[in-house]
Amino acid sequence: SNNRQNFEFYNQEFIYELPLVIASLQPVIGTISGQNFINVSLVYPVQNPGSYTCNFDAVPALSVTQLSDTVIRCVAPPHEPGLVVVSVSKNGVDESLSNKQYFYVPEPQIISITPSATSFGNRRTVVIHGLNFVDSGELGCRFDQEIVTGRWVSSTKMECVLPYHPAGTVAVEITINGVD
Repeated sequence: SNNRQNFEFYNQEFIYELPLVIASLQPVIGTISGQNFINVSLVYPVQNPGSYTCNFDAVPALSVTQLSDTVIRCVAPPHEPGLVVVSVSKNGVDESLSNKQYFYVPEPQIISITPSATSFGNRRTVVIHGLNFVDSGELGCRFDQEIVTGRWVSSTKMECVLPYHPAGTVAVEITINGVD
């Protein structure tokens, strides 16, 4: 309106939504190579589904998927080690409130396992020697497809109790976040 009295209606709408408030991240730690799936839980349900952006400091996520009206999955980009702030936006302008921190760490590496063999059915503790182990509270070992809780000893040593497994050779991997 030029006169502040006569207005034209052009069938346009504007939507006021509840703010995006991050309740939690799961997991809160991942490796510097990125590619980790981070579930971002929101306090309020999203009223109008749409596309989202997710940033790790100022670095955009590799992809973003809405899993439900309160959960968004962001794929972490590669990043230098350290803490970053994770934020979410629906319109590319307004960022989420109460942003959460995500911790990037170097890739853990297995160098050796002691003992490297045991009797079938023996649920003994094995020591895994390597590099970049982090006391994350989510440490674990995977023997083939079975994941067991790990215990952090130092940045170069962790322990896991062997799960029951038939005789044979198994692949061994570790996780620092209980997911990847």
